[in-house]
Amino acid sequence: MKSLLKINQLKSGRLIPIFFLSLCVLSLVMVAVLNGKKTQDLKGREKVARFEVFNFEYYRIGAQGVSVVALGKKARENVKGMNELEHFSVTNFTFPSQESQRKEKVLGQENLQSSFALYDNQEIFFPQGVNYQRNKTKFWSQIAQYNPDIKELKGEGEFIVLDENYKIRGQNITYRENKIYAKNIYGILKVKQ
Repeated sequence: MKSLLKINQLKSGRLIPIFFLSLCVLSLVMVAVLNGKKTQDLKGREKVARFEVFNFEYYRIGAQGVSVVALGKKARENVKGMNELEHFSVTNFTFPSQESQRKEKVLGQENLQSSFALYDNQEIFFPQGVNYQRNKTKFWSQIAQYNPDIKELKGEGEFIVLDENYKIRGQNITYRENKIYAKNIYGILKVKQ
């Protein structure tokens, strides 16, 4: 009987260090697994947009009043930090300079419409085309980049300028200072009767 008690004491004496050693190994394995999961969570958070808005209205107010009005169905920030705009319209009001105020008192405006654009807080890029209107000038460009500060639009690919008196097609349009510049222009002029 005494020998049986010695064997039981010996086995239980070895089990305690084995238990604590296995508990330490299990703890280290759990730390490694949870740390890996944490890095996956951080990678997942990087893919989430900082903001996303629906049916938005944006107004930029400057020294002379409202200078930009933007309306759209959806806007969000993508992984690259650019704003993606869907089904939107931007109206940019142009105020006459002090020199031209004597000649022209009319407030001009630009209107841009597109189904999709990217905005990096400096320029708007239209990879799927844009409809542009400034006063009576209207045109469509296949791909375009617009700088709202200098009010310049550079189009790549095909463009079409429509007016009641003419229809002009061409490649690579640039519109700045109320003038259109382009290459390979084809047009039809109508004479008023």
